[in-house]
Amino acid sequence: MMTLLGIVLPPLIALPLPGEFEALFDYSDQFLPILRQEDFDAFYEAWLRQSGRETNMDEYGQVLFFQTYSSAWNARASRFVLRESLPS
Repeated sequence: MMTLLGIVLPPLIALPLPGEFEALFDYSDQFLPILRQEDFDAFYEAWLRQSGRETNMDEYGQVLFFQTYSSAWNARASRFVLRESLPS
């Protein structure tokens, strides 16, 4: 999703202790785009094609939630994406 939004993923930073998350991406030097409704709709359709997911209210709501908070996240000094640990 991040690359579809124009975010260039920085190198993965491994977290030192085992747990729920194994690594993070620090994208603090980049900003999430703030999409107009028609741009959001086009993004959502592209996201469905790229991810292979099916459209439903949960999927739409999750992507909408992400977009809704973009401006607030952009105002933060640091921005990270955590990567979950894979099951053993």
